[in-house]
Amino acid sequence: RDHGSPAFINTAGASALGRLLIRQCRDYGLEIISIVRREDQVAICRAEGATHVLDSSQPDFATRLKDVCKKAECRLAFDCVAGDMPEILLNAMPDNSTIKVYGYLTPGPISVSPQSLFFGMKLETFEVNEYLEEMSLMAKFFMSLQVTKGMKRRTESTVRASFPLTRCTEAYASYSQDIASHHAP
Repeated sequence: RDHGSPAFINTAGASALGRLLIRQCRDYGLEIISIVRREDQVAICRAEGATHVLDSSQPDFATRLKDVCKKAECRLAFDCVAGDMPEILLNAMPDNSTIKVYGYLTPGPISVSPQSLFFGMKLETFEVNEYLEEMSLMAKFFMSLQVTKGMKRRTESTVRASFPLTRCTEAYASYSQDIASHHAP
């Protein structure tokens, strides 16, 4: 709302954060465009109540994203994928849009052509600590009330696997294998 965009994109649609955002948006009447990286994740987002879910592994993803952004007048995106995703987002969104990168699930550099940054387009980083530092004490107080009020209802999360600390090497291997399998061509 502060950005002036009636909708926003989140590229971690099926993650715990993504599902939390879908629930928050539903509760606050905001529109979210959730991007996932696999077809099975679409159902996860739909189960949370998402209306716009796009699978980035589909061949028509960029075209569908551009259509949804135009209809929703979406001028804000939060990206945790990095790699070539910021470029795809910039090309899909209308002029005067902003992409805030807060993670880098894709190894390597962010790839953006200079032409994508014309017409008021912005590519920024987003760090929670900086965001909180810019808030007034009163704004922080009200935010803490909101978080506390909605803690139980909005923060449920599904855990895929659980490991004791004595098996941390196995836990890391499991996580790494899962991440690697999603980056495979």
